[in-house]
Amino acid sequence: MRLKVFILLVLAFLTNSLDAATKIRRSNIIQSRLRLLPRGRGTFQSAEQQDRQSIAAAAGLNRSWHEILSDIFSMQFRTTSMYSVADNIFNTQTDPQSDSQYAQFAGISLDAQFDAHWSLSNAFDQSWYYYGRAENASQDFTASTFSQMLSYERTFLDKKLDLNLPLSWSFSRVFDRATGARTLDSYTYRAATEFSWIVSPRITPAWSYEYFYQTAGSPFDFVPNKHKHNFNLGITFSPFKDRKLYLTPAVQYSMEQFIHLVRTDKIWTPSVTLSWQPLNYLAFDVVGSYTNSRSTQDGSSYKVASGMVFMRLFFDW
Repeated sequence: MRLKVFILLVLAFLTNSLDAATKIRRSNIIQSRLRLLPRGRGTFQSAEQQDRQSIAAAAGLNRSWHEILSDIFSMQFRTTSMYSVADNIFNTQTDPQSDSQYAQFAGISLDAQFDAHWSLSNAFDQSWYYYGRAENASQDFTASTFSQMLSYERTFLDKKLDLNLPLSWSFSRVFDRATGARTLDSYTYRAATEFSWIVSPRITPAWSYEYFYQTAGSPFDFVPNKHKHNFNLGITFSPFKDRKLYLTPAVQYSMEQFIHLVRTDKIWTPSVTLSWQPLNYLAFDVVGSYTNSRSTQDGSSYKVASGMVFMRLFFDW
């Protein structure tokens, strides 16, 4: 009788352990998806390249209303193709899987430049994600993201030092690619402080701090809300004059604090980006990175090395 009771207790312990490990793995996969979602508009144009003279001229006389509106409002259509490879595609601590991923993004944004400092961006992005290995095809997904960003920008030291203070929010909805079922919703709120300094025409260091608050929900799993802090430091080199070729080594330190869970993740990510913009509407990026994440929750730490190639098309009106 005692032997039977002992066997039942052992089986119950093993079952609970397997259930806990499965839940942690599903949670890590969900978090890896959240890290892939678009964060809003991104272009190669910097603050120094914006045409503020046309904005100021909009207040002048003898101009029609549509000329004034065209100076204030602008629109961008964009599409991005991404191919990546990683040695731990789902950011898991145990049983890491090497795989490739193809993603396609399409988006549109409507921007308003109110004056030399204030701007508002409204963007919608649709994205499709496909994994390379056949056994991971069940993890393919699509996502729809709407975002708004209000920015205050100011330059100092004869426009060599640029300060940007963006406030943004976004909503993303994730769908299973095969069934079309809704699997994940998330709201993300962001505040940041961004500095860039043009040391010389060929060297531009940049520093930024970002704070994120993210709420998420799924019909299938519990997804905790979280706070996230990002500290970014990078230097952009332009080795050739008027060639639009950029080399950017950078490092990011992140801290994720999960609400209702005793879990904090501390993440280091050094990276190197090579960017080339041969045309006004075409750009290519090659990114290599290594991520080391330490978590206070057992089974949630991970390391991943990845390489990504982007091809981007964008048309401005």
